[in-house]
Formats: sequence, C-alpha cells, structure tokens
Amino acid sequence: MDVVASDGGVFTLTVEDGTKATADAGKDTFAADGFTAFVSQPLLKGDGASTLATSLAPYLALEGETVERAASPVEIDFARYGIDLRAMDGALYLPLATVNDLFETSKSFRVAWDGSTIYAYVLDSNNTSRRTEPLADEDAYLAGLEKGDERASDMAQFAYDEMCFKVDTSYGLPGSAPLNDAVAADGLDKALKDNDPETRELLLSTDKKQYLWGLNRLLGHDLDAMSAAIASFYSK
Repeated sequence: MDVVASDGGVFTLTVEDGTKATADAGKDTFAADGFTAFVSQPLLKGDGASTLATSLAPYLALEGETVERAASPVEIDFARYGIDLRAMDGALYLPLATVNDLFETSKSFRVAWDGSTIYAYVLDSNNTSRRTEPLADEDAYLAGLEKGDERASDMAQFAYDEMCFKVDTSYGLPGSAPLNDAVAADGLDKALKDNDPETRELLLSTDKKQYLWGLNRLLGHDLDAMSAAIASFYSK
C-alpha cells in the first residue's frame, strides 16, 4: 500500500489495483469510493505469501486479470467508536485491532499479537493461510490469550467499540436475523441498548467470564455472515 501525506493530517492510501481511500487523522475519518476493492487487495507480499499468479504455477501462467466491481462508497467516522487515528512524521497510525478488522477479508490478511510480537497472515487465492513468519510457540500464544479473569475497563470499552465498528462496517445487509433491522438502522450498540441491554452489559464487563458469556449471547442472535467476525473477539 502506498501512503501519501498531505497538510493537516490527511492521507491518501492507494492499494495494488489503484483503488484509493482518504484518511483524516484530525477528524478520525476514512472514506473510499470503492471500499470493497480497497479492503480486498493484498497488503503484504513476502516469503511464504501466495498470490493468485504464484498459486497457479507451474500448471498455468497468468497473463493478466481484470476485476469488475460495482462502486461501493463508504465513509467511516472512527470517532463514533472512540478509535483514534494518529499522524506523526508523515505516517498514519491506526490501532492494530482496527487495521485487522478493516482489512480482514476472505482473500486478504489478518494480524495477531502475542504480547511481544506482531504476526501477519496472508491468505492466498485458495483461502490457505500462509504466515509471513512462523509463530514460535502457538500453544504458548493461545495460552496467553486465556490468562487471567479480569480485563482492564478501558480495554473492555475499546474491544466493545471495535466490535461495533466491525459489525457496522462489514455486516452483510440485508439479512434474516431478528436483530438485523435494528443493526442496519442504528448500528450494533443502539440495537443492543434497545433490544438486548443484558448482552451489551456483559460485553462491557471487565470480568472475562461474563464477557465470553456475552459473546455467546450475541452469537445466539445469528447475525448473518458475521458469526466468524464476532467469534474473533473471544481473544479480546
């Protein structure tokens, strides 16, 4: 991805196929005329990563490809979710969780953090995960996610706001779930306030057991196509 800084903390982001987006660190906003194309481009290419062209070798040679997508303009007010964009020395910074939730698609990438190291996972055209670097001890990484029974109150709020951002931005509407219309109209937070305040309270709990139970209750609403994304918040 190419990132070009302008005056006032405004950045132009350009992915591999030329699709552009604009981020404003002062207003904590993001806008893209072709949002689907923007978040579907591979961000990393390195050893172990597979693209469509390389995954076909040696049986087929790809001379070129053209993808036609309907325009999908999107504007995101990150400030609504308490997500702060930072500009420093001509660079744009977003929280790691936000980058992951913004670009985690079936053909893009996801990130993980084990407390000391950030790991990037690139998904190839066959949806096979190719780590750009191996986890030294995956069992230890998973065990680290399960440590402790309490969450800091600020992290509980951040994880909840991040989940609202993920659902509001990526949820495939329309759908058939009973909560669907409320989410479509007002976003996840208000939908829970009005229809299931008990689950909302559990999701904001600093008690990890209550938080996990809140996630189970939210999954019980069966939000179409969002189950996997919501399940990813078990580690938060």
